[in-house]
Amino acid sequence: MLVVDGNIAKHRLSELGLSDEWLKQELNKIGINDISEVTIAQLNTTGKLYVDKRSDWDGWQ
Repeated sequence: MLVVDGNIAKHRLSELGLSDEWLKQELNKIGINDISEVTIAQLNTTGKLYVDKRSDWDGWQ
């Protein structure tokens, strides 16, 4: 996991040879401009970024 509850796991990015800037650019590509919008962001085994936004959970109880 690269982001949990809007917090970047910098050590994970570093382990993967990625940067905060790379992550922000990838998030911008899918319309996310504020890291606090992200509940979870992770890379799958093929390197594709999977993101759950807070708004995806609106209305769930």
